[in-house]
Amino acid sequence: MEVREPVVANNSTATTVVFIAPGPPNPPSTHVLYVGVTYTGNSPYRSEVPAVSSRSLARHEMFQIAKMEVTTGTRISVNSLSRDRYPIHYVYGFSSEGFSYFLTTQMRESTNNSPYISKLVRVCQDDRDYYSYTEVPLECVAENGTRYNLIQAAYVDKPGSDLAAELGIRAQDDVLFAVFAQSDPAEGGEMSNRPAPRSALCVYSLKSIRRKFMHNIQKCFSGEGHRGLDFISPSLPCVHTVSFVLFFLRSSHLIRHARRVFFPARAVTLHFQGFDSGKKRCHLFIVGRRFLPRSSAFIKRSGRREQWRVGSRENGGKTTSVPSSLRLG
Repeated sequence: MEVREPVVANNSTATTVVFIAPGPPNPPSTHVLYVGVTYTGNSPYRSEVPAVSSRSLARHEMFQIAKMEVTTGTRISVNSLSRDRYPIHYVYGFSSEGFSYFLTTQMRESTNNSPYISKLVRVCQDDRDYYSYTEVPLECVAENGTRYNLIQAAYVDKPGSDLAAELGIRAQDDVLFAVFAQSDPAEGGEMSNRPAPRSALCVYSLKSIRRKFMHNIQKCFSGEGHRGLDFISPSLPCVHTVSFVLFFLRSSHLIRHARRVFFPARAVTLHFQGFDSGKKRCHLFIVGRRFLPRSSAFIKRSGRREQWRVGSRENGGKTTSVPSSLRLG
């Protein structure tokens, strides 16, 4: 079968990581090929290769972007201003609990003379537009304070009973084993992506990793930090919301983290991630409306679909239905 578009990197120094996991259009029944690719500009059309993408495994559209819209889809690209000066090296990829992850090494900032760090990239497997694309730094620090900044290899598996007890998790939970190295001092120290001979093994529970992602999202709702990665799209300050409450919705098959949020009086577009622990998948909800002052958004079950109900205290609590992307069962 002929593939008519570039999919992977095409030189000896660039990296490509691929793995198969659930993804659009209908996860978990449909699986896609997740691809992480270092940009190379040494041949025509390389600018069209996304940094991270979900690609179809269906015979009639093999390796095409799984879901494609005019401005969105299952892909993320480094912008044209940063491609040549901001290389991203992909080391490992895996699926866990409804999310797909990539481990990378990249510069801390998209500016010259920025040190290299390791990052964990995550996207919700139900996300057809990659609105849930998120990155967090991943650190490996020895007891004596020595920092190992470059991830070299990794593997996800289940812990033994002793390790599970030490990490405070169950033996059925996922654990990330990752080998790190220091940047070679002879090559410029942390300004270099070239590893030194010394290495270290660090172990992370995926439970703690998911908690860190959620913590960062909560901080942004509190007005701390920035949203957006400037090598992908402009980085903007997080907007403080009036109130942020985390609660649980429960059904016989569903225990999902959801959010009740009171919005400030402004036009907003917010993306909410939920997780179905019974079916091992996450869901992405999108609300994009100009709400009345002190309006609230919440989820209400209606038959086999769930809907966002948006109401305002100023209009007597009347609500407007905003369909969500979630189907139960």
